[in-house]
Amino acid sequence: MLETTHITHALACHAEWKDRLREAINTGASDWDVASAQLDDQCDFGQWLRALSPEDRGAHWQTVVDRHHAVHQAAAGVLALALTGRHREAEDALHPGGEFAERSRELTHEMTAWQHELSEPVLYA
Repeated sequence: MLETTHITHALACHAEWKDRLREAINTGASDWDVASAQLDDQCDFGQWLRALSPEDRGAHWQTVVDRHHAVHQAAAGVLALALTGRHREAEDALHPGGEFAERSRELTHEMTAWQHELSEPVLYA
């Protein structure tokens, strides 16, 4: 059964990406390559998300999948900039209004809505 703690953990995993990208910007190197960063089904969060049973998916699942994919595309873009020495552009993508920041905000918003829905009590008539 899907619980709010699962989404809290997923949000924490998602937040780690920003730290990894910032490190790549600062060092010009990463354990990830751009092609791998684009794959949204290889990270722990993506694997968890796709492994949810149809009963646990609910109304927010597809939107979360789509927004998670968009975050991976944006992260790959930031990583490409960082690895090619375009550190300022990569950093800008992490700031509010930047591509990664916006895709991340959208995903977090949808996951928070999903989490809130799970925490609402079910009323029986």
